[in-house]
Amino acid sequence: MPASLAPLRSPDPIESTWNLRPIAMPEWIETWSAVAALRMLHARSAEGVNFARGFALDQLVGVRYATGCQMFCHGSEEISRSGGVISIQRLVSGLSAVECGECNYVHCPGTLVILDGLQPYRGSQHDAVIEEIMVPRTSLDLVDATSFAPIFITGDSERGKNLTALMHAFFDAAASQLAFDCRRMIAFLKQILTDTWSPGSDREEWWRGRRKLIHKYIDTHLDDPNLGPLQICDLFNMSRATLYRMFEQDGGVRRFIQDRRLHSAMWDLAIGGVRRGRLSRVAERWGFSSDANFNRAVKLAFGKPPGALFHQSVHADVCAARAGDFVGPWSGMASGRRSVRCGHGRGVRRGPRPARGRRRRG
Repeated sequence: MPASLAPLRSPDPIESTWNLRPIAMPEWIETWSAVAALRMLHARSAEGVNFARGFALDQLVGVRYATGCQMFCHGSEEISRSGGVISIQRLVSGLSAVECGECNYVHCPGTLVILDGLQPYRGSQHDAVIEEIMVPRTSLDLVDATSFAPIFITGDSERGKNLTALMHAFFDAAASQLAFDCRRMIAFLKQILTDTWSPGSDREEWWRGRRKLIHKYIDTHLDDPNLGPLQICDLFNMSRATLYRMFEQDGGVRRFIQDRRLHSAMWDLAIGGVRRGRLSRVAERWGFSSDANFNRAVKLAFGKPPGALFHQSVHADVCAARAGDFVGPWSGMASGRRSVRCGHGRGVRRGPRPARGRRRRG
């Protein structure tokens, strides 16, 4: 770690409590390259660093981290590297928005999600503090199982409370070098997966199927300025009350459409950048009625207008940063290694130092 990072202070109390270490942007990109290709918008601190700490206990690998604003994509290359891992994520603060096939969600503080490494997904994190535990598919008897869509769990539900308690027990034990029975976590995850896949009633299956069709219709008509409840009710022959109940967990159908437009537009800007006239084209492409409405929506969701978000000094070169043989916190799980590179201190095992093609920046 560069000497210039040594005197840095963690900006949030929770980061000090967790004893997270500062990580410069090129190393941050390398650390997560096995799981996701990243496009950094801005770091968590003004010095250009994010913060993280990793742990390994028996079959499980855990990471606590605090990030600034970043876009991520888990595609075919990342699936080949980390597809043997199931991930449990708990958002402590901030915001995370994820698109995974036909399952799209906004991750709010206190909620949990179980992600399958075999599923492609993309999304963004904005000043987020996250706890994450990774479990090999082999431990869950999922070696030959097909991939599954994200499982979303509210923090105040019975499952959410139990899973949160198990995650806290894992991190407390890892930080204090105490014993932790990983079989409890694995058994509880197996139960969640079994409950999720158990067949429901015909009405539940109809409800799920109709909801998937509406999701697909919305995703393919985001550029239509007339897209809304009335159009959907007429097309799918349902009442407003039924449609509102169907999207109640998403904050309503209008909110769902707005979020889908917003996240698609943000991803578009992250990939293509911001240049003269492009903000207007992106706003129009994703169904915003005016530049002013688009700017207002972005600022409300992310705290800054799109021009400010995408004109930061930190623009990491993903391809260059991913060069070299790097061992991340999840790699080697299938082969039995337990390597963690994003932590320091007692009880944390670190992998080999990655080869770098350029010097790290502070």
